[in-house]
Amino acid sequence: MKINYKKVNNVMDFIYTVGLAVCFMIAGIFVNNILYYLVSFSYGIWVISLWVYDLIEKKKTPEEQQKEEETDKEAKITHPNSLHQPVCPT
Repeated sequence: MKINYKKVNNVMDFIYTVGLAVCFMIAGIFVNNILYYLVSFSYGIWVISLWVYDLIEKKKTPEEQQKEEETDKEAKITHPNSLHQPVCPT
């Protein structure tokens, strides 16, 4: 039997990151400190949103990724790389 380590790592990452975020959120419910409650929920929502964003990025087809890279290159070309600053006489 072959083990797909990429899948195992993805599952372990999910368990550690989202699991930890959910634990913080649950602890936030039982702690009667409003500051901890707000921090734990914002942390949990932030971590889960990062995980979802990462999953969306992984599911993109190679054509979509290539198109994004081309638009990034175009944006870099049109964006000025240097700022015009006045020269101070010395």
